[in-house]
Amino acid sequence: MPPRIHGVASLLDASSSARVRALWALAEREFGLRGVQAMPYPHFSYHLAAGYDRPALDISLTALARSLAPFSVLTRGLALFDNAGPVLYVAVDRDPVLAEVHRKVWEVSERHARGLESPTASSEYYRPENWVPHITLAHGEERNAHPLAPETVRALWAAFESQPLEWTVRIDSLSVVVDDGEVQRPVRTIPLA
Repeated sequence: MPPRIHGVASLLDASSSARVRALWALAEREFGLRGVQAMPYPHFSYHLAAGYDRPALDISLTALARSLAPFSVLTRGLALFDNAGPVLYVAVDRDPVLAEVHRKVWEVSERHARGLESPTASSEYYRPENWVPHITLAHGEERNAHPLAPETVRALWAAFESQPLEWTVRIDSLSVVVDDGEVQRPVRTIPLA
């Protein structure tokens, strides 16, 4: 069984969520892919960890959210992570405002991360120097335990590439996401001040 992954994310606004859900539906209808729906809420993540000290995280994120104003991000089209298992995603522009929000969220989340048997409980991919903000469109099945085949990646790329993928997304909250082993869901959403 794959490890449970919890996180801190921002859910997308209604119109952007509808666009992402339409792309997920295309991947399911045309290719039978449902793996991305392990987190069936369109979002991008700031921090991932095996676990958190939830009461402390909730208090710290609430204080941080009160200090942040809502903001917008721009998406820049289709891209691919091609490491352990290919992941197709919509690239999010890492402008100075988003980079600063990420740094603050990451620092708060990192203080309360728990659970991995390593010097850090969190994913190295989300450290500020490594972070690539993205909205996942497709990855392998069963929590990416069965990666996408190269021919599926090519076909998905062709299908997604024809879609409009440059959007302005309004961000007005932070969400704590919990993995119950079946699905990852936001259990607390905190509005930005």
